[in-house]
Amino acid sequence: TATYLASPGNQGFLNCYTPTYELQGESDGDDAVFSWSTQDGTFIGTSQMANPTVISAGTYILEISNPNNGCTSSNSIDIQEDFTSPEISIGYPNGTISCITPTIQITGTTIDPPGYNNIIEWSWDEGGIVDPWVQDPITPLPGTYSITVTFEENGCFSTSEETVDVEQDEFAFIDISTFTMPNIFTPNGDYINDKLYPMF
Repeated sequence: TATYLASPGNQGFLNCYTPTYELQGESDGDDAVFSWSTQDGTFIGTSQMANPTVISAGTYILEISNPNNGCTSSNSIDIQEDFTSPEISIGYPNGTISCITPTIQITGTTIDPPGYNNIIEWSWDEGGIVDPWVQDPITPLPGTYSITVTFEENGCFSTSEETVDVEQDEFAFIDISTFTMPNIFTPNGDYINDKLYPMF
């Protein structure tokens, strides 16, 4: 055959799961010489082979040479990419933990851009969340909270640069370590030690 076939293989897609892609060049000539080139993509290592590795989107051109007569043929393939990371605006607690509101919700968190399935995980130094995998979680504990979001479609993730502080009413709960119960009282009507009260 005077001219060998240049087959660039299937289209590829780059993302945070697969940040590199190996091109699949083929030809019908056993002694075919492979040479890849691109104007808008990026190779890792040499491109003078059948299966070079690329790390960015672009159009990649395969040129096949027949060393016996110098005839060449070419074909191209488009590689696409999606390295979009979540943009997080962390929310706020909708109240203070107290006897009246023993749990509060962290609400108002936004995640952009839309169109992705969000894998959410809240974390904390001190505190705790009932379900840390929802966007607006509920917590019964004070603490400092942050959120990490991963886009399911491309594997890219971000952690919020800011944190949210959940506070507790300092008078809402009794510290039993300071609890003292008197062991004597004198209910004689003189208004001194007439009633038995716990002391803190």
